[in-house]
Amino acid sequence: MRSRHKLKIVARRFAEFGGKRWIAVEILRGNRFVPSFEDLFRIIRGVVWCERDKYRQLTRDPADMVKEFLGRCVDLSDAEYEFAWQRLMKEFQVPDRCAPRTPEEA
Repeated sequence: MRSRHKLKIVARRFAEFGGKRWIAVEILRGNRFVPSFEDLFRIIRGVVWCERDKYRQLTRDPADMVKEFLGRCVDLSDAEYEFAWQRLMKEFQVPDRCAPRTPEEA
């Protein structure tokens, strides 16, 4: 199944994230997602577009940070996996934007 039949990638502003633009991935069919390389490509390109939109005032291209982050993710050893996300969040200053799943968690 082609990526565009599985997913819709939308860049929009989210009030809950300070009005900044983020991508949203909408699953179009079913309730599971089996990612293809085309899906990953579309998601990564959406992230790059949003990062460039948010941080265009920087002298460094925000896409370089995305490249570096993805490279670090690929280069992780299996032993590093468990604690890697927290370390990468801190190193790349990724905001913790886990939205509440239920009203009780808000």
